[in-house]
Amino acid sequence: APAGAPDTAPAGGTAAQAAAPAGGAPGQVAAHQGETAAGAVSESGARLRPGVFAEPGPPVEIDATELLSCYGLTVWPAEVVRSPEEAVEAAERLGWPVVLKVSDPGASRRAGTVRLGLTGPEMVRHAFDEFADQLGEKVRLAVQRMAPQPAVPTVVGVIEDPAFGPVVSFGLGEVTARLLLDQGFRLAPLTREDAAALVRSVRAAPLLFGEYGYPPVAVDALEELLVRVGRLANDLPEVARLDLDQVLVGESDAMILGARATLRTPAGPRLDGGPRRLS
Repeated sequence: APAGAPDTAPAGGTAAQAAAPAGGAPGQVAAHQGETAAGAVSESGARLRPGVFAEPGPPVEIDATELLSCYGLTVWPAEVVRSPEEAVEAAERLGWPVVLKVSDPGASRRAGTVRLGLTGPEMVRHAFDEFADQLGEKVRLAVQRMAPQPAVPTVVGVIEDPAFGPVVSFGLGEVTARLLLDQGFRLAPLTREDAAALVRSVRAAPLLFGEYGYPPVAVDALEELLVRVGRLANDLPEVARLDLDQVLVGESDAMILGARATLRTPAGPRLDGGPRRLS
């Protein structure tokens, strides 16, 4: 590696190896990453092949679960359902208690789109019927097993900035991060030191360290997640935007509850290389 380049790969392995699922070879992972992005972009009519950059096409929004899995990041399981009985069956498979929420990427910003702590079939059916009454019978909902508590909600994102390249953002919760503009930003890729500084850069960071009545949580797992997200952003210029909303940081892990990515065909290769720093 060039002198001064950040050490984003774990000890004893490359970034590709770190992204590989168990039993997968680094070369297979690299191909899978390209296929994931290319396949999603091709749905809009654009073509994306390794080393070939076309004119920018319409952006495509996808569920980012598979893309994140290439980087060793797992999204908390959820199933989309279209009837009360499908919702009950999904809850039985996923395990109780569950959450029922509107299956809409923008729903997290609207009130009344989540029902928490449903512990049995009748509660799930009742919650489904409430959503159907409010939003119509064709509403698409998602069932998700409740994540372990206590946990601190955070939001993690990536945006491809035309001037700076890939930028990773971090904040605590929807309100403090976005409404109160309490977010931190770092240029990708991130070292572990960058991730630690990013976590501590927001005003609400003390909530992660056991202050104000909150339990101390697994900040090291959160920092590892940020490093991997930064690696993804650096590797894939096709990712114009990535939203992990929310990431619950618990006592032993950081759990991604949902993830969406906006992909587009880049007009050309990035002109910069190596570590990026704001001066």
